[in-house]
Amino acid sequence: FERAISLNPNLSQVRTSYASTLVKQGHTAKALDILAGAMEMDPLSLAVKREVALSQFVGGRYEDAIVILRQIVAADPDFTYAANLLARALTFAGRPEEAIALWESRPQPNNWERWLMPAYVKQGRRADVDRLLNLPRNAHPYRQALNYAALGDKERTFEALSRAAVVAPQRTAAILAFPE
Repeated sequence: FERAISLNPNLSQVRTSYASTLVKQGHTAKALDILAGAMEMDPLSLAVKREVALSQFVGGRYEDAIVILRQIVAADPDFTYAANLLARALTFAGRPEEAIALWESRPQPNNWERWLMPAYVKQGRRADVDRLLNLPRNAHPYRQALNYAALGDKERTFEALSRAAVVAPQRTAAILAFPE
């Protein structure tokens, strides 16, 4: 990536791809430095802004990510990825009520509720978490254990972890290695 940038420093797509790779390696500060150049070259690009917001989110800079994500959603209300990441950033920033309102105001893809559950957990909406956990697509016991633990339900947490260890150890190991 560095060689590609040196050969053509005006190609923002190389910078966004490089930044995406850096974020996956945990180098969010360096990714944001690379993306600053991409933003200078292409300040209106929603793809560049998305990468900036994602890097900020992964780096724990939720309020900064929220600002950029609101800009993206304002420019393109149908940019589902940005709206979903905005809801997640709101949840992590301690504003789950805003996240829930955003989620519930938009059509969602099939697995959207796995991102909504943490907001419900933070709001103490146990019945809503249980309803979502009981959907067939959310049946993986490890995901259930995370949500039960967040709710403080030790009994169901350990029950779900026991099922994860017995029923799906390889998938559970993959989730632990690469959280979704």
